[in-house]
Amino acid sequence: MFVRSTYQKKTETMMEMQKLVIVLILPVLAGMVLTAEPARGADVTEAAPRETIILDWTLQDAGGNAKNCFKSSSSAAIEIAMVTRVLDELGDGGKALRGELATLTAAKAPGSDARWRALYIKACDARRAMRLKGLLAKWRKIVFTKHYTLGGSHYAYTEGQSDAQAERHFRPGTSLCILEMDGGKAVVRTLIKDARGVIRDPDVSYDGKRILFSWKKSDRKDDYHLYEMEAATGKVRQLTFGLGYADYESCYLPNGDILFNSTRCVQIVDCWWTEVSNLYVCDKDGRFLRRISFDQVHSNYPTVMADGRVIYTRWDYNDRGQLYPQPLFVMNQDGTAQTEFYGNNSWFPTTVMHARGIPGTIKLVAIFSGHHSRQKGKLGIIDPSKGRQEATGAKLIAPVRETKAVHVDSYGQGGDQFQYPYPLSETQFIVTYAPARRREPFAIYFMDIDGRRELLAWDPKISSSQPVPLAPRKVPHLLNSTVDHRKKTGTFYVQDVYHGPGLKGIERGTVKRLRVVALEFRAVGIGSNGNGGPAGGALVSTPVSVRNGTWDVKKVLGSVPVEADGSAFFEVPARTPVYFQLLDAKGHTVQSMRSWSTLQPGETFSCAGCHESKNEAPPSKTTQAIYAGVRKLD
Repeated sequence: MFVRSTYQKKTETMMEMQKLVIVLILPVLAGMVLTAEPARGADVTEAAPRETIILDWTLQDAGGNAKNCFKSSSSAAIEIAMVTRVLDELGDGGKALRGELATLTAAKAPGSDARWRALYIKACDARRAMRLKGLLAKWRKIVFTKHYTLGGSHYAYTEGQSDAQAERHFRPGTSLCILEMDGGKAVVRTLIKDARGVIRDPDVSYDGKRILFSWKKSDRKDDYHLYEMEAATGKVRQLTFGLGYADYESCYLPNGDILFNSTRCVQIVDCWWTEVSNLYVCDKDGRFLRRISFDQVHSNYPTVMADGRVIYTRWDYNDRGQLYPQPLFVMNQDGTAQTEFYGNNSWFPTTVMHARGIPGTIKLVAIFSGHHSRQKGKLGIIDPSKGRQEATGAKLIAPVRETKAVHVDSYGQGGDQFQYPYPLSETQFIVTYAPARRREPFAIYFMDIDGRRELLAWDPKISSSQPVPLAPRKVPHLLNSTVDHRKKTGTFYVQDVYHGPGLKGIERGTVKRLRVVALEFRAVGIGSNGNGGPAGGALVSTPVSVRNGTWDVKKVLGSVPVEADGSAFFEVPARTPVYFQLLDAKGHTVQSMRSWSTLQPGETFSCAGCHESKNEAPPSKTTQAIYAGVRKLD
């Protein structure tokens, strides 16, 4: 007998309550301005102590010798090398300082001579001005947050839900801040400070006038919800509500709506006891919440690219190991055309996260991280034009170096650590960073592709992270929605199942039918089982099969003929995760898809074949399936 757990009863009740809240209460509360909040606006401090900036310069220019610089009573070799390195980067801008270097060198001044430190700092100030010139020409104010390093036993576990089943991560103490720069100097203006909560995931409206963020004010009595602040006045209003649901990782869409991550789907991770978050959309006032991703486990960190598409990380493991497939996916603003962008058939990078489009290119800057790790790792660039799997289009930067495809669970957790890059160009970024010698807390830096950097904001007690420029920016291309909510189905079109590597070696004519299988995901975990294989071992919560069996309940929806030319055109339920199996004349499986796809109501999605390259144009031909028309599943 199946007995409902207390959690299941609670989630059913909460889902009914949520409907009432959305219909009756949210339209009223959405416009509410908060007045009784922690003090804001009066706290202005130095962005980073002068001595901390100088120390960071020495770490760059002296490396392992940093602790010995300006101390030697005899040789000044370390000091000469440091100053020379700075002057070489300055080029013609360092001519005047070269004379001072020559004078000190000729006098054989010892390393402990105060003039060495004075010359070095003078040179570094000039270099800082040169390095920051492009940044200051574009951005002088940057919104950022202060909080602990997000993540749990797995990179995605950051929801900290108040009634979490097992794993909840919440370390109070937070601020929402603005970094204000004036040349090489900077101050931090604290907008909100909350000793009992966590503020995270800031985004800035396209006109630069509003700041969107998530705020959780208590471990057990509140959850992350969306808030918006008027940058000019500091007025804050709450947009989403509901104890027991976490809303976070939000961003503005070009049409004025808001896209965010939420646990409102009420699912559990297949391989652990924690809540799942999927992507949702609401309007500018937090109304009309609607789910647009229907994924097995977490979808994370959506951002809008210049072409209007949304890039995000999707944890993806249907009928395969759970450790490595955390690739980048892409979709339209309305949730249509959800498809792989990079790495869904790869061991490397283990996880690609915090991705943002680089202006004027098709490239992305992102963090290459691990599975069992917090949200930090190595800084890299994704260039899909060079390939979309393993290291073909993935390159480590800061500094640029050889990038090998490796098979590592907790990838990138040693040495220098990076988070949340925001590109100024293909070679310059603002980024959250912690040098290997300091590790944490993280700080806000300007950095170039070779790793040259300038410290912008640092707090010795807590990490400063998630920088976003507070400035107007060009609105990305607006993609008009093609979703028809009056419909309950969508259609798939496959041009030729034999095209692409998925059926390599299979004789044409072997495949007779295409089977559609729906995935049904768990609301809670009851019991456990185990899996194992090349991707590592795993717990399976609420097992539906014996050891090394399936992750999820599979429901066969039906099948359709595959035409003689390999084409198929068929209808499936919308808002339902499905995958495909190709069958021979005996009904035996020839190939099975180890991912899933979801259509929005009224959507038509097409592919050239099975795992065909997205960098190739599909063959130009009219198929038998097109002539036969859309088929319903048998």
